[in-house]
Amino acid sequence: LSVVARQSDYAVVTTNESSEITWVNPAWERLTGYTVVEAKGCSPAHISEGPHTDAETIARRRSALLAGESFTGDLLQYRKDGTPYWIELAITPLHDAHGKTTGHVSLSRDITTRRAADRERHQLAAALAVTADGIAITGVGGALEFVNHAYARMHAARPGELIATPWSALYEPEESRRLVATAISEVTSVGFWQGESTGRRIDGTLFPQELSLTLLPQGGLVAVARDVTERQAVQEQLRHHSVHDDLTGLFNRRGFMSQTSRFLDLAARQGKQCALIYGDLDGFKGINDAYGHSFGDAALIEMGAILTASVRTTD
Repeated sequence: LSVVARQSDYAVVTTNESSEITWVNPAWERLTGYTVVEAKGCSPAHISEGPHTDAETIARRRSALLAGESFTGDLLQYRKDGTPYWIELAITPLHDAHGKTTGHVSLSRDITTRRAADRERHQLAAALAVTADGIAITGVGGALEFVNHAYARMHAARPGELIATPWSALYEPEESRRLVATAISEVTSVGFWQGESTGRRIDGTLFPQELSLTLLPQGGLVAVARDVTERQAVQEQLRHHSVHDDLTGLFNRRGFMSQTSRFLDLAARQGKQCALIYGDLDGFKGINDAYGHSFGDAALIEMGAILTASVRTTD
């Protein structure tokens, strides 16, 4: 047992019935910075505890030891040089033949790195939960293992409703096949894909989205999605206004030139002719002069409606 204790990576401490250290192994010396000579006769708590050691955990440990019971828990302690570190601690009471507690054996290991990683994960999870972009993580089999609130809202669902749902179920079958053929194929080979897709909410409605996929080292995907319905609507509105007259809704000069080029190119490819009809609105100046520009505008709007109704949509 002595050889095992000395070779163990766990820090081992033995104390007597007065909670004074009687022996420590080399792992404990490396962990705390104290030598066995310095530690003997001291209380482990006196040596290692500091201002930020959790009082509730200390009270729980003291209560267990007074009752002759074992204790396990995580505890913040301090090295000889004042450096804080976290340990995972297990204390077992030693009893004599009559059941009297004669001391304790403590096993501990440094979990500072693990605690820091846990904290980082919790901070990251908190940040992901409130970010405006929808974020989802799938397992190796393609089922959703994590979604943030934005991703759930995007699909008109609560986060819990989407967990374990196949990622492909959030797309129409044809769109799902397209993503597998293009996005999944690329992300598998290069580790990343970004593009546009059409998502499907749980009520069946479709919406445009920007989508980024990243391959995880152990398999699975991180999907970052953004609903671009409003942005596309604004872009379409801006595009419409750029080529249409605000008053009549007919093409403006830019729209007219664009349509003219398209028709001339089509006629040239097909070896056909196309016609351009000029017209004039007789008496329009008289309307403006006699009734004002508001009536003139109304006349232009009416004339635009008549023209639009008088030709084919392809004209």
